Amino acid sequence: PTLAQRSLTAPAMRCTATPSAARCEIKAAAVPPAARMKRRAPSRRAHVRAAPGDVEEGEGDALLDASGSTSEAGALPLPPVGSMVLPFAVPALGGLLFGYDIGATSGAVVNLTDAALSGVAWGPAMDAAAQGLLVSGSLAGALGGSVLGLTFGDALGRRREMLLAAACYIAAAAGEALAPGYWPLVAARALYGIGIGFAMHVAPLYLGETAPSAVRGTLVSLKEGVIVGGILLGYVASSALIAADAGWRLMYGISIAPALLYVVGALSTAESPRWLLLRGGEAAGEAARTAMGKLRGADYPAEAAEREVREAEEALAAAKASTDEEVGWGTIFSGGYLRAFRVGAGLILFQQITGQPSVLYFATSIFQSA
Repeated sequence: PTLAQRSLTAPAMRCTATPSAARCEIKAAAVPPAARMKRRAPSRRAHVRAAPGDVEEGEGDALLDASGSTSEAGALPLPPVGSMVLPFAVPALGGLLFGYDIGATSGAVVNLTDAALSGVAWGPAMDAAAQGLLVSGSLAGALGGSVLGLTFGDALGRRREMLLAAACYIAAAAGEALAPGYWPLVAARALYGIGIGFAMHVAPLYLGETAPSAVRGTLVSLKEGVIVGGILLGYVASSALIAADAGWRLMYGISIAPALLYVVGALSTAESPRWLLLRGGEAAGEAARTAMGKLRGADYPAEAAEREVREAEEALAAAKASTDEEVGWGTIFSGGYLRAFRVGAGLILFQQITGQPSVLYFATSIFQSA
């Protein structure tokens, strides 16, 4: 039989066509030994090319893979760049504020401990331990915020978690700028850290769930670059205000402005379609499609947006099926999981014990003492 027939005599063969080419796929088990083609693991697919006129059009929407399930062919189009700016910039702002706090604190400590500039009697009286507690207050808060985000993040939703992080940033920045004493300043630093914990928990989640697959890794990595940019802005603010009277108050108070932008952005951007599907409910599918349309913009093909939502639904269903079997914490410390755990935990451990965070928070003091 010719390839022009819609049904081939080999029951395991399926043909697809586009205006420019046609492709047939054959299940490995159904191919005679003499006709087997060299395959690459793990896909186990064989492709046959034919002339454009050999296959009728209209069957190019699905391909039969080696497991017998269907998967849609063709890469998704990349949305317009303009439609990706807001969904990236909003969670990235949370990282910018995290970085800014590091750079600003570096100069604030120096200004606060200067008897001629601090404007308060308790600032110059701080010893090394008190300074260390003040600086690490945000880190302790970030630890707590991360635990809270992990515990309640899925219940809150991505947008509400970003709004909660922004609220912590605003309240904490105001508390730092207006702190009447040492302990209120430490408390405000801890609250700012809680905002950092929420923001750093939700940012990779939101970007991973909303960014197009072709640029997802790039955007998640670029968010880390925004954190470094925030550190630089903090150092710039420190340099400009370190010789000002009560300059430490201004250094901390400046962060209120980007935190307000964070609020506006979180209210303006769409909710994560994947989270909407994860929440479930009768209207979850329609809400996810509406959110995806808002994220991708009017110029993005509706069929492509629909396909993204459908693939998310299938991925969540597969994840749910794979977690029906109860898995204990001991699984992390066995087999291939243990190696991945060692690599990930090792990177975090050595980043901290080398003293790199201390250098960032005390850079101004270090250079002044050099």
